Amino acid sequence: MSQPAERGESRAPIRREDFGPDRAGQMDYLLMLSNPACEAFIDEKKTLCGKPAIRILDFDTATTTEQLPVCGDLCELSSTEIIVREASERGKIPALGVNGWGRGRMQDGVTS
Repeated sequence: MSQPAERGESRAPIRREDFGPDRAGQMDYLLMLSNPACEAFIDEKKTLCGKPAIRILDFDTATTTEQLPVCGDLCELSSTEIIVREASERGKIPALGVNGWGRGRMQDGVTS
């Protein structure tokens, strides 16, 4: 298993075909075109990372799909842990994806 990359991985060209075909993919694609900053928390004080995002973590809430720009594997992992923990505290199982792909239900820590 490879080690998580450092925060702020290099950014590849943004192509529509790299995003899911449905609504979440379109929303994530449009957000990436705006050159968003990473919105992951990097400490307990909830300081935002702020580095250029390279992908969008998308997840379903009770009524909508939320988008969280992240700069790399470490910020994605830490954000996913927070999302899953907060959802489980409310008795929910979040549907998670990246760039509009793979938003299956979390079951035993693995997306389907």
